[in-house]
Amino acid sequence: LGDADVILWVADARTFEKDLIDLEMEKIQDDRVANWLQDMLQKTEQKSDPENGKKWILVLSKADLVDKGSLLPLIEKSLKILPQFDQVVPVAATEGLKSNDSNLEAVLSVIDDLSPVADPLFPKDSYTDASAKKLIREFIRETIFRNTMKEVPYECDCQVVMFKEAVGKLKPEVDAVIWTSRSSLKAILVGAQGQKIKEIGMTARKRYQELTGQEIIL
Repeated sequence: LGDADVILWVADARTFEKDLIDLEMEKIQDDRVANWLQDMLQKTEQKSDPENGKKWILVLSKADLVDKGSLLPLIEKSLKILPQFDQVVPVAATEGLKSNDSNLEAVLSVIDDLSPVADPLFPKDSYTDASAKKLIREFIRETIFRNTMKEVPYECDCQVVMFKEAVGKLKPEVDAVIWTSRSSLKAILVGAQGQKIKEIGMTARKRYQELTGQEIIL
């Protein structure tokens, strides 16, 4: 976190009050989350220096599963016990940014407000410093996240095992492997008649071309 200007701590709104109580009562040895939070707040530069200090945002996830009457007291208690946080933002991210009730736009707005104004670190036409292999791997993983549900994305990983650069008019050729933690997930990722794995490949190729302007054979 040394180079970060804005730090987001994402906590489960349903259980965070217990973490706050443990912090307040200094019973952190029995609470892994509270212990880790206190340790991070002590080790990282906080907002003692308004010019150079880091800004902290507490994001309370699953806020839609908490009684509305208890949400505001939870926010107030969080700011009282953890004054290091500049803002507390409740979110309900089940539907992502497409939902007006998610409050994710508020998170982006707070990040924008708290971020320092500075000259660009990279040229305007420089979209990423990641290698082609890393981009392809991340686009495949992104597609898995977007197209599968529940535990599948967290039980998978991707490895690019071959990347052949473009020669003349030939497109770059890429071989990638998706690893799963158990064999039962393979059927989900392959899909009926291979439709799901085909969709993952098509989407990853499209995302790579959108960013780089280059077509690939994946």
